[in-house]
Amino acid sequence: MKELHNILLLTLMILFIGCKSDEPTAPTDNIPEMPNVSSIGDSNKIEIVTWNIEHFPKADYTTEYVKAIIEGLDADIYMLQEIHSRNNFATMLNNMDEYNYFIQTTNTTLNLAIVYKRDIVNIKSSYELFSDDPYFFAGRPPFVTKLEWQKNGVKKELTIINVHYKCCGDNLVEIGNNDDEEYRRVVACQLLHDYVSDSLNGENVIIVGDWNDAIQEPDSTNVFQIFIDDSTNFRFADMDIANSNKANWSWQGWSSSYPAIHFDHILINNNLFDELDNSSVVEVIKLEEYFENGITEYNENVSDHRPVYLKFSP
Repeated sequence: MKELHNILLLTLMILFIGCKSDEPTAPTDNIPEMPNVSSIGDSNKIEIVTWNIEHFPKADYTTEYVKAIIEGLDADIYMLQEIHSRNNFATMLNNMDEYNYFIQTTNTTLNLAIVYKRDIVNIKSSYELFSDDPYFFAGRPPFVTKLEWQKNGVKKELTIINVHYKCCGDNLVEIGNNDDEEYRRVVACQLLHDYVSDSLNGENVIIVGDWNDAIQEPDSTNVFQIFIDDSTNFRFADMDIANSNKANWSWQGWSSSYPAIHFDHILINNNLFDELDNSSVVEVIKLEEYFENGITEYNENVSDHRPVYLKFSP
């Protein structure tokens, strides 16, 4: 009887296992919903975005977020700062068929890069400035890219310089003190001003990036005064943003004790003044508004900076 009892139990177990529900189990990897950002792409204009993507990747799904944002914005050119992991960055771009990239190699973990549409942009050359002594640029030499943009048979040569200046300071410029953060930014501006004036005078030059200082300050504390004083040859395309309500600025200080500051700028030389005056759009993109959980989700997973873009007819 005991043997018959065991056979009956085994038969019931087999029947139970065979009748187990076929419903799928819940996924263990819950990828968050990606933002559906509005496109700034234009079939007849050049779109250039500058964006500090803060220690990329700063969270588990940063690459998915950044990929969705770049593809959603649909711009031609992105100049990016603070790439911590070159491998993660390369993996992300290798899954973006429409885009290609060049990334700088520095002695820091905050690299600069250009991401561009491979069918629209032809990179002619890229190189670093002041790489032998990048102290005044916080060890992050400016990254120059010379390229040809083309759409619908129209072409435009551009020289774009990506920068990430020294941060911090007390808002006082101590001239001659190489340890003073503001003075390091002053010297960085002098070096860039002279290089562009002497070596790139005939080219369409755009300098973009995280400049780590405000452009609308009084002359006595304005580290960018050399560019502002030379208004015949240089102009900050985003000056109107800097002079607007602070809610429109690129850095809001969401997770900082410091107040909002407009850090991310776009500077052009006089060869592009007509384009800026006649056909340009210059805006900060409030990416946090596209996230389900707003500022918290964007700041924790992507960046503490908003992108700034320039769009103009060639």
